[in-house]
Amino acid sequence: MKKVYLLVFTAIFSLSCSVNVRKYGTIDRTQKSITIPAGGDKFILALKDYFYQNGWKVENFHGAEVTEKSSGRDLKYDTFNTRYVLYGEYTLNTDDMAGPLLHDATISIVDVKSRSEVLIFESSEKMRVKGFVSDMAEHIDQAMQ
Repeated sequence: MKKVYLLVFTAIFSLSCSVNVRKYGTIDRTQKSITIPAGGDKFILALKDYFYQNGWKVENFHGAEVTEKSSGRDLKYDTFNTRYVLYGEYTLNTDDMAGPLLHDATISIVDVKSRSEVLIFESSEKMRVKGFVSDMAEHIDQAMQ
């Protein structure tokens, strides 16, 4: 019976992280500022913790909305006071005893200055929040110039 518990315990805590990364650019280490969605779920908090602990300036959405008149129509867009913006889609399961699990996560870091995606992180597997953020951190650090 002890072996069964040990096997179940090991399986719960050893969900491997398999984050696919697409790297389309680099991160300017002299301009470490990022806008992250407001909120307090365990994943967003883990992301904020990572960025704060690594010297990033962190702001929450939204900047001022700007409206320009162009060819007789209104063009609306948001402004940001940071160099990078983090966008994400994911499902978070907090019912797991071993900690929150992410499902079908896709996180994108966009360079506001160049208007291009720098990094995309995705996983269709169930993953621990800490493992996903840890993998992200490693790739973010590698992407800095």
